[in-house]
Amino acid sequence: MSNMETAFAAISRLHEAGLRIALDDFGTGYSSLQYLSAMPISFLKIDKKFVDDIFSGKVTAQPLVKSILSLAASLGMHTISEGVEKLRQLEFLADNGAHIIQGFLFSRPLTAADCGEFLRNGKARIAAAMHTA
Repeated sequence: MSNMETAFAAISRLHEAGLRIALDDFGTGYSSLQYLSAMPISFLKIDKKFVDDIFSGKVTAQPLVKSILSLAASLGMHTISEGVEKLRQLEFLADNGAHIIQGFLFSRPLTAADCGEFLRNGKARIAAAMHTA
């Protein structure tokens, strides 16, 4: 992203080819509001740090996550919430309009071989994760 023109051209070509683009780690590091207006972004990925902080007691944590979710919705984007490990994080995110949840609540990283098994038994595994969280 050091060369915005080159990045914009490449991301635009990918978008035109039918790929949907996610802006990773939104709100941290090099992610910028400028990318939202300049590039065809389909998803905002909410960084795990924000998810971890939802119930940390920090007064800004929940309003920040709600604002990111609201911003994405107002721009017609979906959200991916990273690092969801607890059921109450899932409930907070779902109650506030999150679209996709990613994290250890559902599964640890899997090998290619284990991924097929997970997909075949996904509903049961997700239900079990939600009961034990």
